[in-house]
Amino acid sequence: MSLAGLDESGGARRFEIEYQGVSRFVSTADPDTGLPGPHGYGDLGYDETDVDDAGLLVHRILFSSGIEFEVTFEKFSIEWFDEGR
Repeated sequence: MSLAGLDESGGARRFEIEYQGVSRFVSTADPDTGLPGPHGYGDLGYDETDVDDAGLLVHRILFSSGIEFEVTFEKFSIEWFDEGR
């Protein structure tokens, strides 16, 4: 997953998250609960991570469009790249 964000100084930063050992992916949308933002997935509204009963990691993400997704996985890697420097 690729996300646009900001560094600690407010500069553009791109985050690249790679989920490994994915066993489940669910994406749901409810346009009635969307928040203001661009079309498509929109801006990242909220996210959380958890460990399920089987010991797998779960990442839940809510986007400004009202789309939610949940990924269940074994491990992940994350990299970030400063843009425009």
